[in-house]
Amino acid sequence: MLPIFYFSIKGSTDMEVRERQKRTFFFLIAIACYIISSAVFYLLDYHEMLSISLAYAFVTAAVMLVNISWKISVHSAGVAGPTTAMVYVFGLWLIPLYSLTVLVILVRLKMKAHTLPQLIAGTLMAIAITFLTYFLFY
Repeated sequence: MLPIFYFSIKGSTDMEVRERQKRTFFFLIAIACYIISSAVFYLLDYHEMLSISLAYAFVTAAVMLVNISWKISVHSAGVAGPTTAMVYVFGLWLIPLYSLTVLVILVRLKMKAHTLPQLIAGTLMAIAITFLTYFLFY
């Protein structure tokens, strides 16, 4: 968020980074931070945090790649991914937390920030990648 805030103050983007072409730079910064944190958690043998850091890195990388040709919802992915991690770790009783993703989808639709397919794609991509990451690394 700090790089986005900085560049929005400079006037080269807005806080939403609405121009798809300008998002890649910020995605790369986030991915680098997730990779560094993953390395630290690996070295500290902090398994739980390693899994979530890897999931964030993989989801962000996938969103960045899709974003090259199509706008996909980072907001819905940003709620669905951590929710999936919590459901995986703590159990199915947390499935109602996905209602938060539904709320994000409804708000983003109302704001006309995304189409429904963009929101669903962000949600499903984050769920699938997070689940697979936890299956392989947790």
